[in-house]
Amino acid sequence: MTLHAFFDAFPLPVVGVDRERRVTLWNGAAERLLGWPAGEVLGHPDPSVPQEVAAEHKTMWDAAFRGDFAAQRESVRITRAGETRDVEITSAIVPAGDSEGELALMMLYDMSERRSAEEHLAERESQLRLMLEQLPAIVSTFDRHGVFSSSQGAGLRALGVEAGAFVGRRLADVVGGEEKAVAVSMRAALRGESTTNEFEYEGRVYENRCEPLRRHDGTIAGAINLGFDVTERRRAESELRESHEQLRRLSATMNKIEEDERRRIAREMHDELGQLLTALRLDISIMRRDLRTVPTATLEERMNTMIDLVDLTIKTVRRVATELRPAILDDLGLRAAVEHEVAAFAERTGIGVQLSIRNDNVVGPDCASALYRIVQEALTNVARHSGATRVEVRIEGSDARVEAELRDNGRGITEAEVNSLSTLGLVGVRERAYALGGHAVIEAMPGAGTRILVSIPLSTTAAIRR
Repeated sequence: MTLHAFFDAFPLPVVGVDRERRVTLWNGAAERLLGWPAGEVLGHPDPSVPQEVAAEHKTMWDAAFRGDFAAQRESVRITRAGETRDVEITSAIVPAGDSEGELALMMLYDMSERRSAEEHLAERESQLRLMLEQLPAIVSTFDRHGVFSSSQGAGLRALGVEAGAFVGRRLADVVGGEEKAVAVSMRAALRGESTTNEFEYEGRVYENRCEPLRRHDGTIAGAINLGFDVTERRRAESELRESHEQLRRLSATMNKIEEDERRRIAREMHDELGQLLTALRLDISIMRRDLRTVPTATLEERMNTMIDLVDLTIKTVRRVATELRPAILDDLGLRAAVEHEVAAFAERTGIGVQLSIRNDNVVGPDCASALYRIVQEALTNVARHSGATRVEVRIEGSDARVEAELRDNGRGITEAEVNSLSTLGLVGVRERAYALGGHAVIEAMPGAGTRILVSIPLSTTAAIRR
């Protein structure tokens, strides 16, 4: 088989030129890659060499004819259709034979597909890198010795560290010991086990999933850990549990208060009204017995005593009814009810009260009841706990909301008291505000005293608009 016949059957494109740079070999693979048939090329300069790389090709040919060792380099060729092909060229010299002259050979490897694959791979790597950088977690890999080989993910930002900051460090050294849950999980992954754990690091709570990192043959090369930052979720869950606990305790306390209030009202009804009614019945019985024998003046005196008892009974009934639900609130509205409550408070306690009420006509019935009870409970708290000598009460409505504010000059409430359920009046203030979609602020004022501010949106209170 001649040299030309051998290379014509060669699977890679092969181009041979003589010392005058004329093509003397153009195999079938070259025809398929570059598009020119051999008959159009043989004896002519290589038409597939673009002008911009002609000098580069001349250098390769000259090196080949000098007998330099075969070299590989990347270049470009152009097809008959005008398409540019990325190629890898291997050049070599073929000595002259008996019937064939000396040739400089160039074997071409079409790199277009490889370049396309490389570009596709680079794009996939870029996408993966972007995904890891934006993933709200920390993705870490470890070698067989528990040393970080990579560390990526948006979760690193919460720790204030850059991607790869842990690379080269042992996991146990980073987290503070081999016994830490995440280090135990990593060692289990190196044994081939999949594990989960929850671990706190630098004030953040992470939910981790640790898996073995396997090679293609199934052997374990290391471990990979995916850690999700669940700090906010755990904090919300804790607050929710605390809220449920507070509501449970509040419900139990309110039930006790309700039973105590029923007991108190029953006692007053029994002790006061019962005694008054018993005295009336006794007087009536005596009058019936003495009606024919006792002088009229004595009977009149007894009747006057009975009338006094009836008046006292009526007064007691009104007082008990007012404590349950003041009629003035339904009959005359919020302003009159609050003014009456404030006046009674000042008379009962000797504490001076400055009252300001503006635009109360925007407040609906439900909101009025809540505001009245809020003022009542806040004043009760002042009398019991503050040691104040003066209280300022402000109620002010607008188109959007109504505010009630109380300020006293007492000792000032502590943070523990604000957050405690033991101060039930303040708990009632908060709950009444929350029930109508509002909120309550209870705080100590700089210097001395306590401030209670309640704000309720009128859109949720069936307000009566002006």
